[in-house]
Order: sequence, then C-alpha cells, then structure tokens
Amino acid sequence: MISSGSHTDSSFVQSWWQGAQEAQEELGDAADVSWTDGLNSLDALDRAAGAALTEGNEYLLISTSEAPQLVDKYAQRFPDQWVCDIETPRESYPPNVCTMFPRYYEGAFLAGALAGLVTETDKVGAVSAFDIPIQNLQVEAFLLGARYTNPDVALARANTESFIDAGAGRAAAQAQFAAGNDVVLSALDEGTRGIFAAAEANDGLVITQYTDQYDSAPTVVLTSVLYRQDAISKRMIETAVEGALEAKSYDFGLAEIGAGELAPFRGTTGERVSGEAANRIDEIQAAIVDGTLQLPDIATLSKRGSADRVDLASLEG
Repeated sequence: MISSGSHTDSSFVQSWWQGAQEAQEELGDAADVSWTDGLNSLDALDRAAGAALTEGNEYLLISTSEAPQLVDKYAQRFPDQWVCDIETPRESYPPNVCTMFPRYYEGAFLAGALAGLVTETDKVGAVSAFDIPIQNLQVEAFLLGARYTNPDVALARANTESFIDAGAGRAAAQAQFAAGNDVVLSALDEGTRGIFAAAEANDGLVITQYTDQYDSAPTVVLTSVLYRQDAISKRMIETAVEGALEAKSYDFGLAEIGAGELAPFRGTTGERVSGEAANRIDEIQAAIVDGTLQLPDIATLSKRGSADRVDLASLEG
C-alpha cells in the first residue's frame, strides 16, 4: 500500500494504515503487507508504485485519490499483478484493476443535513483540496444535505490545492467564517488542523471526515463522518490474499458496513444538536438505506456547483 500524507494524521491516511496493520496482524505469515506514505507528489507516488511492482508485490493498493492515471499505467506494464486505488466506479475495468469506493456522498449528505439544522446564520461552507470528482462528491453532497434540511441556506466552497497544508486550510476556512458561514466541512487530511484553528478563532463549528476527530479539537468539532476506511482496507487486503480480487468497483456505504455514519454528538458542541435534529438525522440515514431518499447519481454530484442546481423534490423516492 502506498499513500500521500502521513499515517499519523488522525484522518484519511491513518484510517487506511490502521486497516493494513490489522490485516497483517490477522494474516501473520500468510502475507507480507508493506506500507509507504509521505508520497506527497505525483512523481513520488509514481516512483513508489513502480518500485513496489518491480520488487514483486502481487498487489498494489494506492490509498489516495490523487493519481488515478498511475493505475492504468502500471496495470499495463505489469499485467500479472494487481493495481487498485480509491476512485469513483469506472464503466469498464482491465483484468488486473479494481477500485475502492466508500460512498462518500452518503455520509457527506448526512453531515450536510446536520449542518443545515444547526446553522444559526443560514450559511455553511466546505473546504476541499482539489476540484476532482471524488472530492466534489463529498463537497456537493454535503452542501446538498444542508439545502435538504434548510432550503434557504447559502453555500460556500473553497479549494486549497493540498490535502496536508494546514496554513492553506486555515486561510480558506478563515475566509468562510469571516463571511458568516458558521459550520464548515473539512475534506482535507492534515490540513484540517488549520480549519480547527480558524474555527477556534471565530467561534465556528467544523465537521470532519474519515475518523472521529473530536478529541483533536473538542471545542469546535461538531461531529465526524466515519467512512470505516480501516475496515475497507483490511477487507481489500484479505480478499487479495485469498486470491479473490475481481476487476470491479468495491463499493461500501451505509447499508453494507455503516460507512458514512456520524460520530456521536458530545461535549459543548454536541449541545448544539437538539433532540429533534438528532432524530431527523436518524430518519434521513434510514431513508438513504431503504431507498426512500434517493441521492443524485455520482456523475451529477461529481461536478462542482451541482448542489445548487438539484431539485430537492427529486430526492424523494
């Protein structure tokens, strides 16, 4: 497994790393699971991918969404080895390629629905790294969720061009809080620490993703979207070791493993969530699972700005 970022980020990368460690512990001598992170450029990821496959690893799992072009490059170069990454589902797959797709839009929509219920200014924002489909899914689903529970809410977006730059995260969030947005979603990794700092300086609230980050900033973290990426990482490694990987998208959402559930509301920030709001979130989650609430398709939500244009009535199945 290779990744940008750090396995100590208390966020996206750490969750994938934890699953890899759990898989190695359970598999013991049946597998050799290696991990390399800190690959914070396309060139670094490229070199690491090539080295891993040249060294004879049978499976390469790229636990970042930054470099989908490397999948096809190395799948073609090493046709007897598998290459998989985090990516939205493809229309077709080479025989040695798979993708891993937590359905980020389900949990992000839930988080947005909460933001719409909690905001006192009727303004919410989202800070992401890049204008790419898998990031847009998170941002647009979050903003659509806010519209769903609060149709009058104003929506703000910002990109930092980095998952890990805390300074860029702080600057983007500071601008949103200064403009009156009182709840901001972080779609960053280590860069979330900058969003915490901006929230603390502006009496704002932050919704984080990937892992429960309440303890990192208990005065500003409202909740976290739990995508169970550690469980996904572990399951993918076990499937590979069993020789059972298939050339397809491995999708995980609320219905399968609870991927997208919100962390418990607690502390002073949890007091901002009324019992009525908490019940409403439970109802929305159940409606997503049973299909009575139908979110837009991936192609729609992958486009920046789509949350503003979706007809809310179309969500009712």
